[in-house]
Amino acid sequence: MSGMIPQSFIDDLLDRIDIVDTVDSRVKLRKTGKNYVSVRKSAYSQIPKI
Repeated sequence: MSGMIPQSFIDDLLDRIDIVDTVDSRVKLRKTGKNYVSVRKSAYSQIPKI
């Protein structure tokens, strides 16, 4: 399927970055149990720690 991002690229990217740190730089997050939630209402409601 053209236009799709290869899974190998996604896996490599996830190995190199911490998605929580990346999102937290834009939207303040706080940890609730094993997940992270936005401190304020936004497009991100819950981000699981991978």
